[in-house]
Amino acid sequence: MSDKIKCNDFFDCTKEDCPAYGSENTSCWLIDDTRCRDAGQDNFLAKVQLCLKCPVFKKNMDKDAMEASCAMLARQFTEARNALQERDRELESISMEMAIGLSEVFEALKMISAGDPQVRLNESSSLELIVKLKQMVNRTAENMGEMVDMTHEFAMGLAEHFDVLHRVGTGDLDARVQGESEIELLESFKTVTNRMIVSVKDEIEHRQQVSRDLQVSEERFRTFAENAPIGITIMKPDLTFAFINRTFTEMFGYTLADIPDKPTWFKKAYPDMAYREKAIARWETYRGETARIGEVQPFTLEVRCKNGLKKIISFRTVVMGNGRHFVTYTDITRQARAQEILKESEEKYRMLIDNIQDGVILIEKNRFLFVNEAMARITGYTVEELIGMDFSRVIAPEDVQMVVGRYRRRQAGENVKRNYECRLLHKDGQTRLTASIHVGIINYQNRVVTIGTVKNITDRKMAEQERRKMAEKLQRSKKMEAIGALAGGVAHDLNNILSGIVSYPELLLMDLPDDSPLKGPILTIQKSGERAAAIVQDLLTLARRGVATMVPVDFNRTVTEYLESPEFAKLVSFHPRVTVETRLSDDLLNVSGSPVHLSKTVMNLVSNAAESMPEGGKIIISTENRYVDRFLKGYDEVIEGEYTTLTVSDTGVGISPKDIEQIFEPFYTKKVMGRSGTGLGMAVVWGTVKDHKGYIDMRSAEGEGTTVTLYFPVTRDHLPEQTDKSSVDNLMGNGQRILVVDDMPEQRKIVSAILNRLGYTVVTVSGGEAAVDYLRSHSVDLMVLDMIMDPGIDGLETYRRVAAFNPGQKAVIASGFSETERVKSLQRLGVNEYLKKPYTLEKIGLAIKRTLAG
Repeated sequence: MSDKIKCNDFFDCTKEDCPAYGSENTSCWLIDDTRCRDAGQDNFLAKVQLCLKCPVFKKNMDKDAMEASCAMLARQFTEARNALQERDRELESISMEMAIGLSEVFEALKMISAGDPQVRLNESSSLELIVKLKQMVNRTAENMGEMVDMTHEFAMGLAEHFDVLHRVGTGDLDARVQGESEIELLESFKTVTNRMIVSVKDEIEHRQQVSRDLQVSEERFRTFAENAPIGITIMKPDLTFAFINRTFTEMFGYTLADIPDKPTWFKKAYPDMAYREKAIARWETYRGETARIGEVQPFTLEVRCKNGLKKIISFRTVVMGNGRHFVTYTDITRQARAQEILKESEEKYRMLIDNIQDGVILIEKNRFLFVNEAMARITGYTVEELIGMDFSRVIAPEDVQMVVGRYRRRQAGENVKRNYECRLLHKDGQTRLTASIHVGIINYQNRVVTIGTVKNITDRKMAEQERRKMAEKLQRSKKMEAIGALAGGVAHDLNNILSGIVSYPELLLMDLPDDSPLKGPILTIQKSGERAAAIVQDLLTLARRGVATMVPVDFNRTVTEYLESPEFAKLVSFHPRVTVETRLSDDLLNVSGSPVHLSKTVMNLVSNAAESMPEGGKIIISTENRYVDRFLKGYDEVIEGEYTTLTVSDTGVGISPKDIEQIFEPFYTKKVMGRSGTGLGMAVVWGTVKDHKGYIDMRSAEGEGTTVTLYFPVTRDHLPEQTDKSSVDNLMGNGQRILVVDDMPEQRKIVSAILNRLGYTVVTVSGGEAAVDYLRSHSVDLMVLDMIMDPGIDGLETYRRVAAFNPGQKAVIASGFSETERVKSLQRLGVNEYLKKPYTLEKIGLAIKRTLAG
């Protein structure tokens, strides 16, 4: 560790004197075969005794060092105890074998002395003394004659031997056989006996030394453990505590008398039954048959002290070779509380970061190091997908160079503006979001990273654009109204002036003879007055005062009549290389309007188209019934409803974005002077459309031509009179039940009126879900199914659900749009009839007839 010191900080040692001098990892007191102040450390106990007085040891003594020292002491203590027990077992074995061997020898001698020369002993034994005694007895039996002569001397020698053995048996290990004899057996016996006594004395003295060392080791361990800065306990295999140190008692308040065994400790330390069972289960995993001797098992529990306080304790338990448990206890309450506070703080921080609406990012080396949930929601990725991703992948391609350039300049230390806007690329690869970025450089975990916030301002930007467009439209509308008011005043005054210019020439011509030279000039004055009157009429239209009555108008007839008029013939004479093509709908619905103004609208649009093609080209005039299901955004915003549309398109030079904003302003023109002359044509178109509560859509591109589409609300006035009775008779039904499904009340009312007129029984519902519910308990002959319904399921999904329980249900699809993929999917399911809104009696009647017949 960084705070460990070396012994040479205190003592003047050299590298030659102490091998610990050059050690990189630890201090000298843990290194074997080193010296401390010229004292040998071969004996561990002596080394520990020196360490307890050593300032280096005291400086280095921390929790880890203490645990290492305790573990080493425990290992030394265990080794000493095991050695002593092994000595005890060996000495016991030797004593037993010696007793058995001597018993055999004395029994054989007794038999020999009784005169039995056939006595023989098995000479095998692990003790040299017994083997030699048996050899001597066998030789004695073989030389019985000599033994008879030497009986007295032998008896005296044996008596001395037995006396010495008796003294040894009573504990006199200094007794020795001293007498000399001419009998070889007695001399050998003496030598063996004295050697055995010396051997036994050495064994006993060795055992006594081991016992003394063990006692010293135990004293050193107790001193060391009692003064340790951590709690220490030793538990016997029978679960009673053999040792509890002073620090343990200071830490918990319990003495050995309070907790004599482990079960008592569990009850007092863990009073809550559920928590106690958890602690016992944890401990049992470390003391079972799978527990490995010497392996440290750490765990942490909350312990209740004697005074009722609770502490967080770090346990480290070791199973010793003799079945005992050596356990250390470290109070980590303060650290644990601090960790909890830190964790709680981190959780609050995480909750705050993840629940704010703005994205939060950390970027290191071009990659996301951290993102919050808001950033994931903004981009469509998950947090896991974003971490480690190159940040440029979420930037729209058109802004990548700008954003990456700013990042690199900032990393290089350049002072770059912290706030800017860019477009982000959603995970779907299509959606582009506008984001406000705020970034900076911070030091994060000793690393320099970029931190930033990302705010999704797409809605705000769109709202700003919408407000800007609305403001422009309002301004344009106010400008047109102001100009209209001015034009109305001018037209009123001009009408008074022109009345004389138009009326008097006609009276003068009636009085002049045909050959009068004044007739020509007066005709010129009359025509000029009529042209001036036409301009006044345009001004009145612009002033929104020209539409006096509204009647049903057939737009096809209006277009046809204009194309047959002298005005169109004159236009063609000016533009001989322009061709006109018509595409008029056969079943076009009427509009309610002014025939004169609508005719002038057609004339102005065709004239404008022709003027845009000086080199020639094609004009296409088309009419169509159109139902708008959804809000359409164009030059005007078209709301949902039924419309008759007039479209005039050309292949001319097109209109620039700048000019298209001014195209409907009065007197704004790029036409050749002298051909139209007023500059009011498109302004009159604008005024007429607004008077008829219609809408304008204009699409143009320079060099590609222009398309103008006018939307006029339809009228169903006089429909029965306009339909041939014989054809209606062919469309009549016979009371069949028709279910009309449409989300618009007006559309349901129109279809019901038509179908009732045709003789059908009609039921209407307002949506797909309602239709499914109705058909589960009712049957119908046919459904008229609107394709687009909001909210709720659309026509395709409605039919799928109905077909699931009523296969083959007949239906007619209706939609305001052209055929889509979903319409085609319905047709593949067997629904072949498709009606384009708005409805006409003939169209819907024929579609139902064909479907019922099929």
